[in-house]
Amino acid sequence: MRRALRVSLLTVCSGVLLLGVAVHCTPLPREVRQPPRSTRVTARDGTLLHEALSSANTRGGPLPLTSISPHLVNATLASEDHRFFQHLGVDPLSLLRATWLNLRAGRVAYGGSTITQQLARLAFPGPRTLTQKLREAWWALVIEAHLTKAEILEQYLARAPYGGLLVGAEAAARAYFGKPALQLSLAEASLLAALPRAPDRYDLRKGEGQALRRRDHILDLMVARGMITSVDAELARAEPLARGNHGSPMRAPHAVRWILSRTPSDQGEVRTTLDPALQERAETLVAQLVEEMRERGATQAAALVVEVPTGRIRAYVGSADFLDAENHGQVDGTRARRSPGSALKPLIYGAALDRDATPATLLTDLAVPQAAEHGQYLPRNFDEQEHGPVLLRSALANSYNLAAVDLASRLGANTLLDILRRFRMEPPDVAPAELGLGVMLGGVDVRMQDLAAAYLALARGGSWVPLTMTSSADPAGIPVLSPQAAYLLADILGDDVARSPSFGRHGALHLPFAASVKTGTSKDFRDNWAVGFTTRYLVATWAGDFAGRPMRGVSGVTGAGTLWHRLMRAVHAEEEPPPRARPGGLTEVEICALSGALPGRACPHRRHELFRQGTAPRSLCAFHTPGGVVLPAPFQRWAEQVGLSDCSHSDELRVLHPHDGAVFRIDRDRPLAGRGLTLAVSGPADQLVELRLDSQPLGRQRGGLRVVWTPVAGTHRVEAVAGDQTVSAAFTVQ
Repeated sequence: MRRALRVSLLTVCSGVLLLGVAVHCTPLPREVRQPPRSTRVTARDGTLLHEALSSANTRGGPLPLTSISPHLVNATLASEDHRFFQHLGVDPLSLLRATWLNLRAGRVAYGGSTITQQLARLAFPGPRTLTQKLREAWWALVIEAHLTKAEILEQYLARAPYGGLLVGAEAAARAYFGKPALQLSLAEASLLAALPRAPDRYDLRKGEGQALRRRDHILDLMVARGMITSVDAELARAEPLARGNHGSPMRAPHAVRWILSRTPSDQGEVRTTLDPALQERAETLVAQLVEEMRERGATQAAALVVEVPTGRIRAYVGSADFLDAENHGQVDGTRARRSPGSALKPLIYGAALDRDATPATLLTDLAVPQAAEHGQYLPRNFDEQEHGPVLLRSALANSYNLAAVDLASRLGANTLLDILRRFRMEPPDVAPAELGLGVMLGGVDVRMQDLAAAYLALARGGSWVPLTMTSSADPAGIPVLSPQAAYLLADILGDDVARSPSFGRHGALHLPFAASVKTGTSKDFRDNWAVGFTTRYLVATWAGDFAGRPMRGVSGVTGAGTLWHRLMRAVHAEEEPPPRARPGGLTEVEICALSGALPGRACPHRRHELFRQGTAPRSLCAFHTPGGVVLPAPFQRWAEQVGLSDCSHSDELRVLHPHDGAVFRIDRDRPLAGRGLTLAVSGPADQLVELRLDSQPLGRQRGGLRVVWTPVAGTHRVEAVAGDQTVSAAFTVQ
């Protein structure tokens, strides 16, 4: 008998020893240490934008035990496993007690699982069978062998189910009470501790009755086990419970979607660079613009605000209303490919300025057919006019299409594609021959994010960086333009005087501080854009219709330009941006305003222009002679059409355009910026000639001048005045 007892005892000891060795030698699975966790997307100040579900379709995640209220820890221990610190993962006493109670009840009404066993079940879920129970017991022993009691509690409270999709103490505390788990009161903690045992039965969204009864029972258990006093329990029962938001907010929805599409699941917090106040303001302005323009067919708009030095996105609005299904509100306008109209011009002008072009390069703004892959390409200007000889500054500032195509033809289609590649805007599967010169006028679709990054390079002195919404490191940047070319572009795009013939003075593109901007309008007014920057912020805006329906007379100025102006004022409301520093390698030279060459004695109008060193003009103007203006052959037809062919008769005071008795009709489908009417007068080369309209002076210049006037219906009179001489012509606008 004794020998049998010794053998049995030895066998048991050996078994226990082998079990201990096996338990300690079994590695702890990753599932125990890395619970699934939802991804919380927050603004730069920590404001929650949205919480995406974890890979297990739950909301919540791990939290250090030191960040959880001791009340919740104690309530959980009292409710689930008051002998937690005495057992090794499996509690034989609890199992015996549960077995006895179940036999008395005649059903399985009590469980004897420890918190460690529950952790094992949560980490390795399965059907509630005997095999599963044994499996949970085994993993409980393994867990106890590898983790401290504090770590086990921490892992359990990260996985405990609290109803619905909520797992973990932090998610439950914020959902039910609107506060972090560390701030839970005794009443709140004891109520949360009731939920994991039967989340569906005690679901607070279905009613609090059963949950409160369970809470009171837990309070009694805590009193019985010396965790709290009876007074504490009574105060907890009497405490009114605050309520949180059980769901997750969805602020900046398109931005959140973009972030989540680039973020693996179970990431915890993803801190973005969004400014919540600016984001809200941008959303309001976008919705406001669409409401104002809806009757003209603008059903959607989008906007980006980017910090110039870093490329960090501060505001991201993909549509006017994310929930507007009728107008495809869930489409992200910052990522959708749309025709940019003229918004690509600055990139191509910039590449030309980095070669041999200058702001004074003479371009031909005439309707000249261009060879295309399938025939001829005949572009036209937005105002349906030709402007003859124009300097590059004026051509870009006024967005003259014919001059832009002239420049593009000099560069060639291969170069145009190379420029797009340089700015990371290469169109998918497009050959240079297919691209053609029309890229200057929006012949290739682009994304707002790509266009904004390209303009950001101009704002950063020619250094390209990707847009970011999460990075905190300052980017190094990739050179795509020389600092001199980038500065010249910024200077031209911010020149309110140079763009006045097409856009007028002090309009939507003008701000009380230095800002550079370019608009774009696609064919049939389907899209319009405004992208511009200061030394601090870049703002990109788009307005249109996601279904591609044309708008009615909404241009880049009247649509997206208005939104751009409002956003620019908003982002600089507290402080104006500092002026742009001029880089070295630029020189200022006086030029003839018509030819771009060095002014001769007969040049009536001169101005100063910036040039990269070595590119300033060296020859004198050949357009102005003592006998009058002599234009090169390509411009003779144009000169005849606008009444400048007789400019050589400089001693005669004349109204060149319009002719007396002329009648013009306004195209009301075009915005004001596209309704320009040229008024031109000439006179003696050595005398100031003033141009007046309806007795109001519009300007004066030696030898005469031209201005572009936005027509108003009625009968008008244009006058040329020199000294005591006056000639006039009457015309009608209908």
